[in-house]
Amino acid sequence: MSVENLQGRRTGSSGAALSGAGSSGTGSSGGRPPGWWYPWIFVGFFFITVAVNGTMVFFAISSWTGLETQHYWERGTAYNAAIDGARDQRKRGWQVGIEFQAPDIRSARLAVDIKDHAGTILAGARVTAEVVRPTSEGHDFTVELSDRGQGRYTADFAFPLPGQWDIRVVADHPQGDYQEVKRVIVK
Repeated sequence: MSVENLQGRRTGSSGAALSGAGSSGTGSSGGRPPGWWYPWIFVGFFFITVAVNGTMVFFAISSWTGLETQHYWERGTAYNAAIDGARDQRKRGWQVGIEFQAPDIRSARLAVDIKDHAGTILAGARVTAEVVRPTSEGHDFTVELSDRGQGRYTADFAFPLPGQWDIRVVADHPQGDYQEVKRVIVK
């Protein structure tokens, strides 16, 4: 057989190439090799990863409101003292009742009743309430509670904003100290 006959067999009578006959995908026709797009999978993956990380960095930087804890180093080094204080507070066994009422919009009444482990009224304590907004800084304040007698301490105050607040009640008494945190919602 001559070369022309072989070429004629390959291309068929119409001159079009038969399927699969001599086609490797990289032929002289200029077609792309199989899998030419595989590297673009990696490029796309890294592009998406960088875009998502960039978005998270943007939101992390633009939404940061400052330090969560002031004087974090001193508080961290005093951690064992805080644990000892909590242990001593449990040993004292004080009976402390904290009542929070919000009768009007953004106004509140806080009442604290303090008794020792035997139920004896503890008078003469200095009681404060540290009111902290956990979602943003700059709105925190401290309220001094008045001694109403019979171990009851009260204060009326107003919140600058509605929402979630933490009230840390701190009682200083000659027999010891006490603190407790209560989370409240203000309308």
